[in-house]
Amino acid sequence: MVVLIFEESICKVQILTFFRKMNHGRTYIRVVEKFHSG
Repeated sequence: MVVLIFEESICKVQILTFFRKMNHGRTYIRVVEKFHSG
């Protein structure tokens, strides 16, 4: 159980760092929006 909680915390940290990188690279979001809009 403790290992599961530890892995979940690592996943949350990775997701947070990922979103922080996305905030620094807004151009990627614009490209994705253009791709979805066609």
